[in-house]
Amino acid sequence: TQQVLKACKSRQITYTFTDVSPFFLEKARDNLAEFSGLEYKVLDIEKSPKSQGFCCHSYDLLIAANVLHSTANLQEETLP
Repeated sequence: TQQVLKACKSRQITYTFTDVSPFFLEKARDNLAEFSGLEYKVLDIEKSPKSQGFCCHSYDLLIAANVLHSTANLQEETLP
């Protein structure tokens, strides 16, 4: 995450950091405090993102890191 944010630092972006655990969201908030344009949301990838307050088709890019162990079918969860 830090490498992506460093590469995008000179651009105006909105980056949504998600995790299934509020604990890890707080750790990320502390670790990424130097970066602006971030929002932090709980996301259980096993459930519909729409049912968790995410707008369909509103992201240009998804980066899945350390999530493959958390989902039975990642393609089903990320494609319309």
